[in-house]
Amino acid sequence: VKRDTLVPFCFIDEAIEKGAINLRSSGNQQRNFVSLEHIAHLSVRILENFPAGCTVMNVGSSWNSSIIDVAKLVSKCLEIKIKKPVNINLGSSKPTTPNNFIYESIETTLGAIEPGGSDKMEKVIKSLINRRINPQA
Repeated sequence: VKRDTLVPFCFIDEAIEKGAINLRSSGNQQRNFVSLEHIAHLSVRILENFPAGCTVMNVGSSWNSSIIDVAKLVSKCLEIKIKKPVNINLGSSKPTTPNNFIYESIETTLGAIEPGGSDKMEKVIKSLINRRINPQA
């Protein structure tokens, strides 16, 4: 699966190539980030229980973040790695307030909602940065 167009990848690539992360908005938009590991884990659990209770399922995480907060995490992690500042440039002052992102799933027994937080996202970002800087490692 190629995931280079997702928010963290785009920010890392732009910061490495241009020394800055350029947002096209205020960055106040909220997003729900779920790891591929969780999706894989949940897929295995579904297959192990198939066909009992097979249903359409929304998969998400318990952590919602603004785009600007993800950009700040990328900037912080990359600055430590490359020892250079990574600026974040806002392209607009809109939206002025964050949207209210609400995630729910009727599926609770298989663990459709991944526990997580900014600390988990930071670990993922550090891993992605390492892959971009040292692709052979």
